[in-house]
Amino acid sequence: MANNKFLEETGLSRLWSHVKKLVDTRATKIETRVTSLENQVNADKLTAYPVGAIYMSVSSTSPASLFGGTWTLWGSGRVPVGINTNDINFNTVEKTGGSKEYELRALIGAVAGNVNTIGYDSEPVVPGYGSYDMVLDASAGAKPQGASNTTRVVKTDGSSPTTVQPYITCYYWKRVS
Repeated sequence: MANNKFLEETGLSRLWSHVKKLVDTRATKIETRVTSLENQVNADKLTAYPVGAIYMSVSSTSPASLFGGTWTLWGSGRVPVGINTNDINFNTVEKTGGSKEYELRALIGAVAGNVNTIGYDSEPVVPGYGSYDMVLDASAGAKPQGASNTTRVVKTDGSSPTTVQPYITCYYWKRVS
């Protein structure tokens, strides 16, 4: 109150009113501009990763906290492969396939007719594989009996081989909205 009395007595009250109004107006404009710039920065972040974009990181932090938008973990346990419209296995976006384990079978014959050198053993016909009269058991080391040089089926040793390529893990995030 004392300051207002001084301003009125000295005739500066009106000047102070104008200065205060000018400062308030400028402050409001600055606040508006800062808000506009913040919104633009946030929009630019989302533009960098549009809906459908994949973000890869070694941090488990959701990119939503960095860029905004809605994100979901993507591709867990899978390796991405580029689309190839000429290959039925890779012709659709987000198509999945493959397996980490396979039962390996091979149709082979004895080398130079010598069945003793590769461990053939007589086995019954394998259903669904035609009239094969020999089966190789890679783990048995059995001696052949009555073997002939014909096409054979490889019998597994019970363990499933792996076909996992060399890899390094990370988080894949897909922007969904």
